[in-house]
Amino acid sequence: MNAKRFKEPLVSGHMGVNLASPTRSQQPSCPEWKLSSSSPDRRTRYRSKAAFTLVELLGVIAVIALLMALTVSNVGDLGKSRNLANAGSSVRDIAAHARNAARSHNSLTMFVTPTEGADAYRVFSVFERTYDSTTWKQITKWERLPLGVILDQTNSDTFVSSVGVGGPSTIKQNGTDKTYAKVLFQPNGSLMKSSVAPKLYFRQETDSDGINYYRIVFNPTTGIPIVERP
Repeated sequence: MNAKRFKEPLVSGHMGVNLASPTRSQQPSCPEWKLSSSSPDRRTRYRSKAAFTLVELLGVIAVIALLMALTVSNVGDLGKSRNLANAGSSVRDIAAHARNAARSHNSLTMFVTPTEGADAYRVFSVFERTYDSTTWKQITKWERLPLGVILDQTNSDTFVSSVGVGGPSTIKQNGTDKTYAKVLFQPNGSLMKSSVAPKLYFRQETDSDGINYYRIVFNPTTGIPIVERP
């Protein structure tokens, strides 16, 4: 008769008590047995890895401030350049109107600016004298340069030196007699008594180095105003 096989206990002790280490399911529900992922130590370590340091935040703020300063500067320069271009274009249109009036009216016309007073070299207009008259009459209103744009007299010497050549000694500006600089157009559109090309050089008042400018040059033969930009 075969002997019966008995399964040996894991650990034998007195009274047949099993002294083996408890399994996980048998472990008591004490805090030290369960370390959840939401334990304070792990949360602290996670936050320290994910958060920005003060130095990093200051660095980001500095970069943003620099970019904003560059953007504002570029926008400001663009606005000044556009302002100068608009001013020069407006003056060129006045000069072109003087030439066209001379041709269409078969008259003498002057593109002028006063050279004395608060408006010296800052306002421009057109005067006309027909052949059946000895009086010069203003035919366009005074147009003023925008704030910050000036006529550079040093670089406009050929225009400034035209004072008193082939026109009245003074012109009326707001009811006051003023000396003036001019470009004088004949009925065929050419310039009168001008062997050199008059030049008008406009720039920003704060731009003394002449990096950005708007120059108008008159062709003595045709009288056409030509624009030159850097």
